[in-house]
Amino acid sequence: MIKSVFLALTFLVILCPAAHAERPAGILLYFKAGTEVYLLLADHATPGSKDRGWGGFGGGPKNGESPAETAARETAEETRG
Repeated sequence: MIKSVFLALTFLVILCPAAHAERPAGILLYFKAGTEVYLLLADHATPGSKDRGWGGFGGGPKNGESPAETAARETAEETRG
C-alpha cells in the first residue's frame, strides 16, 4: 500500500500591481507518494480559441473574502466541488 498525503499550498497570484485592485488568490494542489510528487492542474482552454495553458486554481475575491477564502471557493468551483 502506498502511503500518501494530500496537501494544499495557498499562494497569492499577483496579476495586477495596482494598489486599489483586489488581488486574486489561488491554490496549488499536489499529492506526494514516496519520492514522487503529482500536481493537479487546470486546463485553461478557451472554447473556440487556440489559446491554451495549464495552471493552478484561483480567481478574484467576492464580498471582502480573505485570500484563503477566495482560494478555497475558487478551487471548489473549478474542481466542481
